[in-house]
Amino acid sequence: MGEEELLKKISKYLASDEWWSPIFDFKTTNCVLFKEGENASTQEYMCYKSFLHTITNLVDCQLCNKLDISADEFEELIYNSYKQKNATAKLIVRTLQNILDFTQFREEMIKENEEAEDEMDEMIEELANNSDIDDMNEEELVDSVGSIVEKVQTESVMNKSKQNALEMERNVATEAAKPREPLTLEENYQQYEQQIIKDDPFNKPLLPVPRVSDSRRTPPHTPNQPLPGLGRQFPIPNKRVLSPSPCLIKPQLPKNTGLRMKSAGVALPPLSPLVL
Repeated sequence: MGEEELLKKISKYLASDEWWSPIFDFKTTNCVLFKEGENASTQEYMCYKSFLHTITNLVDCQLCNKLDISADEFEELIYNSYKQKNATAKLIVRTLQNILDFTQFREEMIKENEEAEDEMDEMIEELANNSDIDDMNEEELVDSVGSIVEKVQTESVMNKSKQNALEMERNVATEAAKPREPLTLEENYQQYEQQIIKDDPFNKPLLPVPRVSDSRRTPPHTPNQPLPGLGRQFPIPNKRVLSPSPCLIKPQLPKNTGLRMKSAGVALPPLSPLVL
């Protein structure tokens, strides 16, 4: 699966109810812990840590399993695509940053708590105006209020999940329509360097050198093929005949010539054939 296809599937997941429903379910359930104030309480911070755990499970357990990749591969994919200024990757990073920002999280939780209280007041007021309330005992009244709370929370989660999913879909379509932002000169040079390092044959691991017994069975080397025992390929012109290395040439004496001995400083006479 290519990187672009993976990014599209990630953005599609972030625009689904499968992603947003657990998030708003957590917020609706725990927003009562957040109160308006200048400083955050320890209770609010602990709730935020639980929220981070929820997001981690959604990404690592659900999203990565859907894509059949590991969490490290997911991070590497997003990081490399973001460096290349991929529009979809930038949208994914921006979405995750907004969700994980503590200040924004706290503001949303306070707002969620205020909205939930207003909705509860309206529902309880409707219940109080109901003529059947006089015939209810205390247990029935508690059950009725509990069902109202559950209904309000469920509707809130569903509405906000759909709203955010639609907004994410619009953002994905908008980013996809934009032309890719060109790389700067420095970014182009860095990318060029990385490609050179990646393609450098000397960065590849060497294969073990074959033993003598193995080399005897090794077929003759042909041009433009990897040399035996090396994980590299050296291009060799087909029409060029390579002479053996001087260190591998066994010296041979020409016939009927004199050989000057350096140690004695004299020349031997030419060898004459034996006469029997």
